[in-house]
Amino acid sequence: SKPSLPLFNNGSAQTIAINVSSSEFPINLTFLIYNSTGSIVNTQGAFIINSTTNLPFNYTIPAGLADGNYTLNMTATDRASNTNTTALGNFTIDTSRPSITNATSSPPLPLFNNGSAQTLAINVSSSEFPINITFTLYNSTGGTITTQGPTTINTSSQLPINFTIPASLADGNYTLNMTATDRSGNTNTTALG
Repeated sequence: SKPSLPLFNNGSAQTIAINVSSSEFPINLTFLIYNSTGSIVNTQGAFIINSTTNLPFNYTIPAGLADGNYTLNMTATDRASNTNTTALGNFTIDTSRPSITNATSSPPLPLFNNGSAQTLAINVSSSEFPINITFTLYNSTGGTITTQGPTTINTSSQLPINFTIPASLADGNYTLNMTATDRSGNTNTTALG
């Protein structure tokens, strides 16, 4: 399947292309989603596949599934009602943005800079890992001056992460924001100073 399973989803509908090999056609494909307790929470199909020209088949993970881990199975049924069930893989629904707390920098913000490049060590606590961290530096009118990242942080042991204030910035006030994005695409932006 493309994207390949396992995958992470933020609760929105997501289409994946399913390709199968079959010794016969036509076949009917039925898709079943099981939650972590083994209960069926969604069934789609049967979809008629007359030949390989109907492949790959676009299957859509429905929107609105509760947060949790799921398994996607596919059952192929031929004209004689013979069936073959295949586990296609797992996916996780995660609708919660990563919680970022205790954001600090060394040297601490706010700070005064003489126009030379300066590296800040940014430390945070996160409710989940891995996360991708992106820094954005804004001028006083809200214009983006520079973006650094995304950088993948797999565990808290990879913190702090560095951000470098670029050299030769015009005189004025600037704001540094950090955006954390989880595997499902949920984001949380924190103003660092």
